[in-house]
Amino acid sequence: AIRSAPLAALALALSIALAAELVRPSGARAGYDAWTAEGGPYGGRIHALVCPSDEPRRIYAGTERGGVFVSLGDGAGWEPRSEGLELTDVVCLAVDPLRGDTLFAGTGGGGVYRSTSAGAYWVEVGAGLTSPFINDLVFAPDASRLWAATSSGGVFVSLNGGLSWTPSNAGLTALSVRAIAFAPSDPEILFVGTSSGVFRSADAGATWAPRSSGLAHGSVGAVAVDPLDTNVVYAGTLGGGVYKSTDGGGSWAQAASGMGNLYVRELRIREDRPDTIWAATNRGLFETFDGAATWTARIAGMADTTAQALLRTDDTLYVGSYWGGVYAAAFPESGWAPRNERLSNRFVWELARSPHDPDEMWAASFGGLSRSDDRGETWVDVPFAPDTFDLRTVAPSPDDPIDLLAGAFYGGVFRSSDGGASWTKSSSGLGASGTVTAVRYKPDDAAIVLAATYGGTYKSVNGGANWSASHSGMGSKKVWGMDGSGVAPGLVYAGTYGSGLYRSRDFGGTWQSVPIGESYIRAVAIDPSDTSVFYAGGYYLQSGLGGVYKSTDGGATWVSKNAGLGNESIWSIAVDPLDTQHLLVATVDGAYESSNGGDLWQEPADGLLPRDIRWVSFAGERMLAGSYGGSVPWYEEISTGVELAGIPAPGPLSLLVYPNPFNATTTVRVDFEGGPVRAAVYDVAGRLVRELDGGDSPEGGRLAISWNGTDERGREVASGVYLVRAEGARGWAAQRIVLVR
Repeated sequence: AIRSAPLAALALALSIALAAELVRPSGARAGYDAWTAEGGPYGGRIHALVCPSDEPRRIYAGTERGGVFVSLGDGAGWEPRSEGLELTDVVCLAVDPLRGDTLFAGTGGGGVYRSTSAGAYWVEVGAGLTSPFINDLVFAPDASRLWAATSSGGVFVSLNGGLSWTPSNAGLTALSVRAIAFAPSDPEILFVGTSSGVFRSADAGATWAPRSSGLAHGSVGAVAVDPLDTNVVYAGTLGGGVYKSTDGGGSWAQAASGMGNLYVRELRIREDRPDTIWAATNRGLFETFDGAATWTARIAGMADTTAQALLRTDDTLYVGSYWGGVYAAAFPESGWAPRNERLSNRFVWELARSPHDPDEMWAASFGGLSRSDDRGETWVDVPFAPDTFDLRTVAPSPDDPIDLLAGAFYGGVFRSSDGGASWTKSSSGLGASGTVTAVRYKPDDAAIVLAATYGGTYKSVNGGANWSASHSGMGSKKVWGMDGSGVAPGLVYAGTYGSGLYRSRDFGGTWQSVPIGESYIRAVAIDPSDTSVFYAGGYYLQSGLGGVYKSTDGGATWVSKNAGLGNESIWSIAVDPLDTQHLLVATVDGAYESSNGGDLWQEPADGLLPRDIRWVSFAGERMLAGSYGGSVPWYEEISTGVELAGIPAPGPLSLLVYPNPFNATTTVRVDFEGGPVRAAVYDVAGRLVRELDGGDSPEGGRLAISWNGTDERGREVASGVYLVRAEGARGWAAQRIVLVR
């Protein structure tokens, strides 16, 4: 399906959101006919936290790969606000000090974006920027200037609300700038932290002078100026803790007692008590009450102690972490508690469905392990081993529903015999690589387990208690992916990094190279009903080809299957057990779907953001994706109950509805390859609203049909969400639309 057109204005956007909620019946939930990840798993990687000065309960979070989220209640619940962001790696945020609904987002490779609608919609405003990697954005107190720190272009300044930018680098010899701070008592005075120390400006950035004497750790990630004394400056270094200057940067001395040589990502000074300072470090939050003479760690309640962002409101501190999302602590001294409800920004590597309960699913992610009891609609985190948070694979036992195995990046294998309540490391004999990319039970004997690692494959004959090398014929190759067959329990395929594809017919006892013509194989999948049909996904590198390969003769010959897909890097392939012609693949550009065994691929639905997908899976009629920065989106098509007699199997057809949203008339545009085409509008419960005019052309082409928001009897229908479905001799497509009266 083709994505909906951007919203035109905030008022319309808010009306749409309200209409969508009001018309959704109790049985129709998000995820039906549109991808959603609102059920989690929650948490993620937070780079920035800001709030409007006049509305401190409204908090914005900038995330890695997940765009922007907003909470309207002190972080109690979050909603995505990324419409219009072409790149969703948000490194920094800034709120206009005079207009709280105007925000700027600096991205890691996409320049600067602006929203004038409280984040409802974003537009790029990077004219004049020569570096697209933005590390910091800082407003002057009167909003007359906006400064940007870039990774390779130094400092830029905008005098017109971000519409255009000019470099401001006179005297700045280090152009990798990581942080900017102005003196609150004199905003003409600026300090920047760079890869080569600190620089100072006394004329709002027009000219700069180095100020690094005594700064033994020159890579500076954070700077802060005392709100009452422009001579007192703090620098947070990357590997040397905090340094302090009392002469405006003329000289520095380390001020890290109690902290040590940590990486400091952000500093915050309490405006009314400038001797109180907070530092976000790679070992958690540190605070001082004596102007950095001594520091104390404040980490009680933090599962993730890698702090990256800081925000202080009147009575609460917020910390953005590396994988644990947002934490909050009330003044004066309380422990931290996560504030991640609906913050779906986890990096999910693999999904697994229980063989005992079709509703139970498991997610292995950068952030730990999560379980769903409703086929991925909602998730709960499962406590895991301390200091092990990057899980790459999870496998429920085919024999006992309470037995599980999980594999970690540089962490080995872990074992649970109580449904995930507790875990024991179980890596004896596993080899030196430490990274486990896949764990698979033998379907007919759960005592036998195969683990894929960066040093070959290993086998256990006692349920994962200990391991021995099992890669005869393969060697200690870096194994990226592995899949076995439930029909032929000994059959396993393994894809490697740079060494092609291997097959074993005795569950890893011996391996044979399978000629495929592709060296980098990340994804493998066996047809569950026919073991002679196999799919492999190539990873596009300098010497790799990428795309999907299919064999229908047990791997003897292969055919490239990339129509509609191209040579994308393939992370995962899933074959639908209910219809083995129905396939999903995960790529860095989204999930793609095929209904004819890979002959043609198309994106399955709107709403799948972020685009970077690392795993795909089926659970009954539901499709699920493991997203790199978007948790677990899922999608299930609304059944309209309409069938067209004589229509052949689905094939190529595309649909675009514009404008969308609309309030008078919209156009349904159908591109098709030939034959009759028919379109209709349905409500969210699947009831027919209006049959639309169709067409018939042997050559195919483009058909444009208007709908004026009326039903079959010519009556105006209410505002709300509707479904347009077009069906033709060679396929079908559907799109959700919104009518606002």
